[in-house]
Amino acid sequence: MSLLELKDGDLVVHVTHGIGRFRGLVRRSDRGIEREFLRIDYQEPDRVFVPSDQLDRVQKYIGSDDQQPTIHR
Repeated sequence: MSLLELKDGDLVVHVTHGIGRFRGLVRRSDRGIEREFLRIDYQEPDRVFVPSDQLDRVQKYIGSDDQQPTIHR
């Protein structure tokens, strides 16, 4: 998957955390080093920041157009 394929609000699946909503790239400090992370929002107030070097753990959700999936906690 390429980050270019994702838009703000797209549904994604994290291998551990399940289905969430992609909210873009953010820069955060991790142990004193600034890095880029993918922000994924789950049911309020849950969110996960996935380091950009772990992109292989996230893929765009592909499902039926008939039914919206449940966002996980």
